[in-house]
Amino acid sequence: KTCVEESSQNLLREITYRIQTPILILYDAILLDDPFGETMKQNLNRIHVLAESLCNQTTLLSQLQKLVNAGGFTTAVGCDMMNAYDTILTPEQRKWANHCELLDELEEW
Repeated sequence: KTCVEESSQNLLREITYRIQTPILILYDAILLDDPFGETMKQNLNRIHVLAESLCNQTTLLSQLQKLVNAGGFTTAVGCDMMNAYDTILTPEQRKWANHCELLDELEEW
């Protein structure tokens, strides 16, 4: 069973119904069981935006299955941020990103 809020299911199904070849880019947290993830969950919970599906869809595979099972997509592919960093970004983009303060979490990977 995929735990996806009804409104999210409706939105995903509407996308696949109305668009002939839908492409959806989803940026959602996975692998939240490390110290960084636990802190993220605590912060989201504190401001009341911790979705039940975020806690139940904790792996890349479960996120992809959510799109197929709940959303009506026939195919779903994805990668985690480390894989995207290693394979999608060019060396120049990685060099630039390494200088951004936002990526200080890289040390935790």
